[in-house]
Amino acid sequence: ALAAGHTASELWIKLAVSGFLYYTYNEVAFLALSEVAPVTHAVTNTVKRVVIILASVVVFKTQITPLGQLGSALAIFGAMMYSLAKGKYK
Repeated sequence: ALAAGHTASELWIKLAVSGFLYYTYNEVAFLALSEVAPVTHAVTNTVKRVVIILASVVVFKTQITPLGQLGSALAIFGAMMYSLAKGKYK
């Protein structure tokens, strides 16, 4: 980053902001975990990862392999099946 023209103070500020945002993310994740079942939390975390992958494909025009497409589809299908099963047996 220094070679790209960023100063050391910019790097420290970005590091501090990144650390704070990750800490906040973890706090929110623990708050969510206290409100929902652990399996529900795991399923939503999986869906979140798929959304991030799809967003990177759209925003950064990243290519996704057929295996990646299959994995994303499987994750979405699994989350949908979990949601249907949970609604049926609730």
